Amino acid sequence: MTETSFERLNAVQALKSRGDFSNWSSVKDRLTPQAWPSLSPSFKVPAKAKVFTIGSCFARNIEEHLALLGFQLPTLDFSVPEEEWSGKRRNGILNKYTPATVCQEIEWAAEIYERGTGFVPQDADPMRFETRDGKVIDLHLGGFVPVTKERFIARRRAIYELYVEAFSSDLVALTFGLTESWVHRDSGLHIHQAPATRAMLRDAKNYDFINLDYEACLDCMKRSVETLRRLNPDVMIITTVSPVSLNATFTEADVIIANNLSKSTLRSAVGKIERLYDRLDYFPSYENATLSPLEDAYEADLRHVRDGFVGKIVKQLIAHYFEVTDTVSNLVQSAAVALGSNLKAEESDAFITLCDSVTQFETLSDDQLNVYLRSLWRLNRKKAIKAVAKEIMARETRLHRHLRAVAHIFPRCGLERELRAYAKDILAVDPNNPIALKWVA
Repeated sequence: MTETSFERLNAVQALKSRGDFSNWSSVKDRLTPQAWPSLSPSFKVPAKAKVFTIGSCFARNIEEHLALLGFQLPTLDFSVPEEEWSGKRRNGILNKYTPATVCQEIEWAAEIYERGTGFVPQDADPMRFETRDGKVIDLHLGGFVPVTKERFIARRRAIYELYVEAFSSDLVALTFGLTESWVHRDSGLHIHQAPATRAMLRDAKNYDFINLDYEACLDCMKRSVETLRRLNPDVMIITTVSPVSLNATFTEADVIIANNLSKSTLRSAVGKIERLYDRLDYFPSYENATLSPLEDAYEADLRHVRDGFVGKIVKQLIAHYFEVTDTVSNLVQSAAVALGSNLKAEESDAFITLCDSVTQFETLSDDQLNVYLRSLWRLNRKKAIKAVAKEIMARETRLHRHLRAVAHIFPRCGLERELRAYAKDILAVDPNNPIALKWVA
């Protein structure tokens, strides 16, 4: 390695640059009982700004909490029916896990956008994989579920229109999850899951497994940032490394070791791009979770971060980076953290504080109203729940992510008729939704 490979700083400057938290002797209060490192933000996101999230399932957690605070989250509104993605979050089909897949999706949308003629069906060809029965798998979407050719084109068009929102967003949040990738030999297209479906296994010989190294990750991250900045010069960028662990490794290493290599590589590359670009900060969600007690941060599988702990992480993110001028929004998000932590009414004052502070629930957004409804349920305020239910049914919005709460609470408050009507509306756009089917059948 040549000497020019190192970042150099004059000794005098280095000695003067040490901060208040530079000594390990000062870390105890920031590591116990949970890990909350000191932060030095380089920008502030204004209230109600548009935030575009790209990356792993952890990005889905973040966007739900930001939406409660009045920020615009284009990706949160994207949804597909049950037969295409059966996960808890219907926009989970958008998940991108590796720097390569994140980069390729951004560059794909940017190329069409800069061409200026709009999306045409041929633009979907790089992601097209045709099965023997004439259906199509989108190689850049989670699950690899075959759909009709018409649906493939329509959905790919919708994804393009969604990603265009990144080019006018105030902030883009990039969450990188892993380094293990699969690449098509001829096209060079990276996919973030193994080609494990029956149709794709027949074509497996045309794919190579690649464990992206530091240089490859850095290159993809730089290309992503530079594409975003070319089309959106003033965009602020937050990067994170997902604390969700590798489900399985395709190397010969123990998955514990493979996961640590993957996260360390991503963390190192993110650290580099943070030093290369202005208005680009790293947020330590990875350190928040992995350096905190496992029982506090993780579900029983030791992979997924508890919803309540995600809420705490986002609260830390908001405190440092986001302007929130609405007091009620803060109360809603605090209640969402308590709900995610599965706290009872007697274990948290967040529910009663929210419910006693809201005087006009009609002004709440759909997501805020859902948290308000669930908080009332924790307090056993059934009369108030019936009033909120009337407001919910008066609105046109029927969201998959709200159905579980509605299906749990409404029938226990004598609102079976309202639940059936809600479920019927859900089935109009998601005909195989299992929860809705249960109440309409």
